[in-house]
Amino acid sequence: MIAAPNFDANRDADALRKAMKGVGTDDKTLINILGNRNTTQRLEIKTAYKNKLNRVSVIHHQSLLFLYILTKFHRI
Repeated sequence: MIAAPNFDANRDADALRKAMKGVGTDDKTLINILGNRNTTQRLEIKTAYKNKLNRVSVIHHQSLLFLYILTKFHRI
């Protein structure tokens, strides 16, 4: 996969957090961001997302698990 132009891991991490915050998810945003980033970019997003977390909660763990699964799935 070709790297997305104008990539900003922090901006993507913020958008993913917003898409996964609260009840339900914004699937369109998740797919749009993660479906259009290469593996290196996804790993950068994962790092940025983890760095932005000031507290750990079940929801955040689920979100990180989702990112982990998508990252691993891409390598298959």
